[in-house]
Formats: sequence, C-alpha cells, structure tokens
Amino acid sequence: MKITKTQLKQIIKEELSGVMEVGQEDVEKEMGDYLIEKGVYKALPGGTVDVFTGTTGGARNSLENSGKFADGDIRTYIDKLDRQIR
Repeated sequence: MKITKTQLKQIIKEELSGVMEVGQEDVEKEMGDYLIEKGVYKALPGGTVDVFTGTTGGARNSLENSGKFADGDIRTYIDKLDRQIR
C-alpha cells in the first residue's frame, strides 16, 4: 500500500493529537489530586475535584506555587474548572 506525503502528514498529526490528549488527561488528574491533597478543593466520590468547595484563584495560586506544573497546563486546567462552575 502506498500513501502520499499529505496522507502521511495527516496520519502523524492524528496520532500526535491522540497522544497529547492522553498526556493532558494525566496532567489534569495529577493537578486535581494535588489540589485535593493540599485542601484547596474537596474530593467528589471517585476522587475528582468538587468545584464548588474551593476557588479557581486559590487553585491557580497553589498550582503555580507548587513548581510542579507548566503554565500552559495550569491555564488549561483552570479554564476547565471555570467551565464546570458555569
């Protein structure tokens, strides 16, 4: 089977996109666990963050001060928390 350069680029792009999504989910889980551990948020059954038990400002500060997470990942996660509240 032969594929064109354009088709190969599309296949690579789709595969990388899938890997990036899984990686982002892992980072978000780690951030949620960190926020629960530090008492910024309480946990829902199943261990996810209960967005109504804390503030996104407090979460942002805690994540930034931890030195464990990239700014872009923090921004993405805080935006996700904000959307859950609305």
